[in-house]
Amino acid sequence: MIFHIFTCIVHTVCYPLEPKTTLLFVLFFATGYRNTPNITFYFHRGNEEGYFEIDTNNERSGVIAYIKSKKRIEGPKIFLMEFRGDVIDSESGDLASRFVHRMYVFVSRYDF
Repeated sequence: MIFHIFTCIVHTVCYPLEPKTTLLFVLFFATGYRNTPNITFYFHRGNEEGYFEIDTNNERSGVIAYIKSKKRIEGPKIFLMEFRGDVIDSESGDLASRFVHRMYVFVSRYDF
């Protein structure tokens, strides 16, 4: 069974974004599986220019995903992104669940 979980995240930045600035971190807990599933995170849309990246850290019962800027971003700029986390059953290789997150990032004009 596949569950789609939708969240909406709004982030406003009032300064230029420097590389490696963490915008968001999300912790996913994977419980109820015999073996710990694999969780794959990716941008489904909105990062075509490659401004952002997803770093992950595995924890005891879940995965932490960090969304970071890859390069300097000068405003004004608006990003409407969708990133996903696919939970893959480690025994069967089947898609067990999918997390869908919509993220709005507003980088304002920097003039102070």
